[in-house]
Amino acid sequence: MAADDEHPRRDRRSFLRAAAGSVGLGALAVLGLANTTEASATSIDCESKCANRCHATQYKKPCMFFCRTCCKKCQCVPPGYYGNKGVCPCYRDLKTKKGTPKCP
Repeated sequence: MAADDEHPRRDRRSFLRAAAGSVGLGALAVLGLANTTEASATSIDCESKCANRCHATQYKKPCMFFCRTCCKKCQCVPPGYYGNKGVCPCYRDLKTKKGTPKCP
């Protein structure tokens, strides 16, 4: 009979764990949405800034890809199509695994 008593307890525990997990995930989802909304309200227009940065290169697709990645992370794109990275230290300091500059 003791084995029968343990099953309802196990069911309650698993139910509580599942409920706590779903509440936790729900809270994380709400926090994630709040952060996304906040970031988008203060974000710069990466598309136009990167289009300006990459307009003179013959490798537009990779330039735009890496520029967008860096822009989203740093919220900054240096002016012009080359150089001027001192204006945006985060953009300047992002490196690839090999240690080369990541941002165009």
